[in-house]
Amino acid sequence: MKIGIEVITGFLGAGKSAFINSLIDKTIVENEKIVVMLCESGNTTVKERNCNNLKQEEYKVNSSKDIKKGNDIGYVKVIEFMDESEKMKDKLLDIISSYNPNRIIIEYNGTESLDYLYRSVFNKEIEKKCRIYTMYYICDGENVEFYIKNMGDILLPFIQNSDVIVINNYTKLKSREIENRESENIKTKNARQERDNIKSSKDNKSRYSKDNIESGDCLHNIIKDLEALNNRAHIILAKNNEDISKALEESNLLESKTVRNIRVKLQDVLKNSKQVRK
Repeated sequence: MKIGIEVITGFLGAGKSAFINSLIDKTIVENEKIVVMLCESGNTTVKERNCNNLKQEEYKVNSSKDIKKGNDIGYVKVIEFMDESEKMKDKLLDIISSYNPNRIIIEYNGTESLDYLYRSVFNKEIEKKCRIYTMYYICDGENVEFYIKNMGDILLPFIQNSDVIVINNYTKLKSREIENRESENIKTKNARQERDNIKSSKDNKSRYSKDNIESGDCLHNIIKDLEALNNRAHIILAKNNEDISKALEESNLLESKTVRNIRVKLQDVLKNSKQVRK
């Protein structure tokens, strides 16, 4: 059974590291070994941890030697990769050899070319051992519209190849829209029609993870733009970094803990059987 790779992309400051912490919190199971490869430095720290409820002083994930000594203990190991993207394949092979994880999470720089990532992950050597499970694109609701209009050449490959798109900080859009509407109402005296438009927009949100959201036209238009670029991706809305965990849970997109437990145990059994044969 191959090692699962999850890719989290997006611009700096969109909430990728916060998303990774929430994703791990919601999905990690007992004895699961996860390596997070960070390709940029963000404002939020991705937490190293264990998943067997040991105290931090009892078990620290500091090196591959420590991990191999405690190979029956689940963990999250964070590795920074700030080299040229062309060297990513070699780093992935090193991670696989040193840690033999159940899962690898890659936080990928949203301004880099997606080709570098694909050339690494779909390399023949890597493909024998790993496969991409899910690709997430995290965007900041406050500026995603600007980025789509002005930096489309960079964004399009990430948006179009994502399985899940997370619009973080969407409430900032609503606040901005309220300010714009107040200004417009002074000029047009058309407040009633504005409220009707907002209600109409809200009624169309039932298929997203936040069913009862008062989103307004700005968010509605951004969602329409994203759907036009990638109509197969699931869209998740989060108020802020602290709300990501709840939004993930409400999305019903995550694999159940029971299924993941079985997957991890099966992976470990197959890995141990290979080692015995060697």
